[in-house]
Amino acid sequence: MKSPCCRFDWVLVSAFALAACDEVVGDDFFVADKGADGGAACVPDESRCSGAVLERCTPLSQWETAQICSTEALCDAVAGQCSQPICQASDRRCNGADLETCRPEQNGWVKAATCASAAHCNASLGACAEMPCAAGQVQCSGPELQTCKADQLGWATTTMCATPALCDVATKSCKPPACSVNQYRCNGANLEKCNDARSDFTLVQTCSGPAQCDPAAMKCNAAACKPGDRRCDGAALQTCNSTQTGWTTVETCATAAHCNASQPTCMATPCRTGDYQCSAAELQACNTGQTGWTTVSTCASPSLCDAIGKKCQPPACSPNQYMCSGADLLVCNATRTDFMKVSTCATPALCSAAEGVCKAATCAVSQVACMGAQLAVCNATRTGWDVKATCGAPELCDPVQEKCLACLAGKYRCSPSQPLVLERCKADQTGFETVKTCAPPSQCNPAAGDCVGSSSDGGTADARSD
Repeated sequence: MKSPCCRFDWVLVSAFALAACDEVVGDDFFVADKGADGGAACVPDESRCSGAVLERCTPLSQWETAQICSTEALCDAVAGQCSQPICQASDRRCNGADLETCRPEQNGWVKAATCASAAHCNASLGACAEMPCAAGQVQCSGPELQTCKADQLGWATTTMCATPALCDVATKSCKPPACSVNQYRCNGANLEKCNDARSDFTLVQTCSGPAQCDPAAMKCNAAACKPGDRRCDGAALQTCNSTQTGWTTVETCATAAHCNASQPTCMATPCRTGDYQCSAAELQACNTGQTGWTTVSTCASPSLCDAIGKKCQPPACSPNQYMCSGADLLVCNATRTDFMKVSTCATPALCSAAEGVCKAATCAVSQVACMGAQLAVCNATRTGWDVKATCGAPELCDPVQEKCLACLAGKYRCSPSQPLVLERCKADQTGFETVKTCAPPSQCNPAAGDCVGSSSDGGTADARSD
């Protein structure tokens, strides 16, 4: 696939001619250059944030990717590092009676609802429960494994897990982390990083070979050559070694003029004036004395050296240039002849060519949550929330039933139209039903759930009451 960003005739061009190519060419097709920063110099070891990408200035005063943070908000250029996520998009916790959800930026919590009491807050369900928790009941509140207190007035933390994802209600325990924070490893040619949940490794990039995978540097190193590359080093005919880290001599020719890397072979007679060859990325011509080869031009890569055409073909892309094709994140390949797939993002909207990453989804497919009194559903692109309904109060928003409740089950009130009538919320939470009508001088008292102020019966029970 050739980049449509810039068009060139087949003529010799310099590699940096592509640097200015940075253009949106369609709703799901964006090309961005991640190479030199327009020639602007930087101070070695200086850091900056480009979206969620932490970049560091090299000793050559060029920007390079140092780390990819979980979200843009967690990129800290001053500290020169990515801050650790406090939580993940789907995480919930109880803060007293408040049910809280993780912010999309993963840097804190926001209140989703206020439950009747701390014991009514159930973080594992992500909702306010109808009844208080049962003694001994277990829930996960963020990374905290909690047990309902014996008096059923709230929750007590029994264990603090490494991350919320490692808290396991089923086994009433914390799962062991699969890896450590910011741990990188190589799985063959795949560079992998410990995920935010510390439950597994996730792919960062596929290197050109296992030898180029560098977990200590948290990156893929450039290969010295690629399989099949040939060159002449004087009279030595050489080929790229199996690890792509250097060159191996396969034959020593009679003279440098007898070595032909394009064939590749040691020729019986020396080269002739007008002959061309490609020695790795170098386009070479036989010198006038027919004693060896003279480099005419150094191409962007060996694959772009055209001995037959006696020229360097223009590269299709720049080093570390990314683009998105639908949900696929692509990067310029090592030969600069095309783009190759790095990963497939959850949705096209989460593919960021400008940052060279798949952004983390804000929410799960069809996930429902309460944002205060607003009942919201994860949008189609998984980049945010669409408001489904606005409830009468935050505590009436129920993400489990995916609806706004009329009232909280078991809650009492005095009828707005008949102050002496004591009402209770129905079990299905669709409205109130009459419990009793208070007889003066007794009065309706919702806090007591009864008629108070008289030593007598205090009222007449309604036939519909329990």
